[in-house]
Amino acid sequence: MKQPPIDGFEKNASSVRAQHRLIHAFTWLRKFVCEANHLRESCSDLQEQLLAMLLLQWCLTTVLSS
Repeated sequence: MKQPPIDGFEKNASSVRAQHRLIHAFTWLRKFVCEANHLRESCSDLQEQLLAMLLLQWCLTTVLSS
């Protein structure tokens, strides 16, 4: 007998693995965004700040498009 969904997710191994992958991805994204933002704030050169912003934009675009 199939279990009813819990908080929108079925209680099975594949959904648990998917949740863990999602949590891992967002944890990685948060760390990366924090580092890129720190780099952007600590750079005195405008070119370095723009490079850090492009790096941050690439990261967000890559994660959100996948």
